[in-house]
Amino acid sequence: MTTSTDVDRETASMVPKNLELARRFTLSIFEDPSLLDDIPDGITLVLIPDDHDELAQANLDIAVGSARSGRDVLIRHIRPAELPD
Repeated sequence: MTTSTDVDRETASMVPKNLELARRFTLSIFEDPSLLDDIPDGITLVLIPDDHDELAQANLDIAVGSARSGRDVLIRHIRPAELPD
């Protein structure tokens, strides 16, 4: 069996956007650590931005795939305009 490490261009274009979304969400946690209170240990957290439809759909697809593979998933709607820069 071989495993391909090729990533299509659309998926590859989402990586920097997700990294930026995660960075800004992390900054918001530093400002308000209580944001972690409702995130269980061991969960797969998937952020869904309200300002980027393609990224939101890609992340929803990731959440569904993760759940189907047996992971516990928490989907968090994010308003990037309200996150720190």
